[in-house]
Amino acid sequence: MYAFVERRAFSAASLITLSTSRIYMAPGSAIGSAEPHPDTPETVSAVKALFVSTAQRNHRPEKLAAAFVDKSIDVPEYKTPGTFLTLPAQDAVKTGMADAIEPSLSAALGAVHLADAPRITSSYSWGEELARFANTIEISTILLAIGSLGLLVELQTLHGIAGTIGILALGLFFGTHIYAGFSNGLVIALAIAGLLGILWELHVVPGHGIPGVLGVLALLAAVFLAFGIPFTFIAIESISTAIILTVICFALLTRLFPQNAWMRRLALAESQGPDYVTSSDFSSLRGMTGVAASYLRPAGVAQIDSKRVDVLTEGEFIAAGTPIRVTRVEGARIFVEPVTLPSYK
Repeated sequence: MYAFVERRAFSAASLITLSTSRIYMAPGSAIGSAEPHPDTPETVSAVKALFVSTAQRNHRPEKLAAAFVDKSIDVPEYKTPGTFLTLPAQDAVKTGMADAIEPSLSAALGAVHLADAPRITSSYSWGEELARFANTIEISTILLAIGSLGLLVELQTLHGIAGTIGILALGLFFGTHIYAGFSNGLVIALAIAGLLGILWELHVVPGHGIPGVLGVLALLAAVFLAFGIPFTFIAIESISTAIILTVICFALLTRLFPQNAWMRRLALAESQGPDYVTSSDFSSLRGMTGVAASYLRPAGVAQIDSKRVDVLTEGEFIAAGTPIRVTRVEGARIFVEPVTLPSYK
């Protein structure tokens, strides 16, 4: 088996290159710099042993192969202390890490008497190109951030638009991972179960908490499995970054557009207008009945005596359209209960 390094052979590519019996490098190319992830002593030791044994099998410099992985190994003539070793083509040939420098792949094939051998060139469809692009850690993080932000805005507005955008972003994240072969049916099942749990919490039984919590846990498990168990550190890094981006974007939205009619559904206005007056006397509403005009969880709006008023429950959730009764009034706070319950004394 032969290898030709056209530009660079870093990280896993350096190990693949070391696994071959002969290595040819193009002018200006380089090999090395295989930092393990995560950069823990256990991981460094395991990966270093793999590089050393591979170099030993193919009669390559073992110390230099170890320096690809372990930055504590001192090779003063080729790297500065505390860095991972990277060898340019000339130094790779000089140290015996590579066999020769060839100007092109055709020249390298001619050096091993394979100039006339048939060649198979790999190509990607547009779907595979999209999957490769979307599976990068940067794009995956952005898709997770958009999905989280969409669900967070949906939690506040219940419009359906933000939730749809969030679900589409998460669908693209999971779909491309499956198309690329990084995920399986279990990931899809967990992702669907997680989204259904969150949507059930938002639109069916808001305020209960259990469906939402279980949905979030299932969705997080699906994200971890989509990245793959060996890439747990990358998954944690991507999820953490997505959460930070979500919080920042949500804060910026509520600050930059506080007076926008749509954004007023997300947050309270920063200040009260000049026409603000103290609360009216609502004591006359005590004992009156009406209908919950919105979800009361526990605050919301009710239609009482042909007027829309802000009301509170005693802590329970009341669905929109439920008949309610005013139990007590404390200043501007109007407390209500479903009419099916006995009156408060």
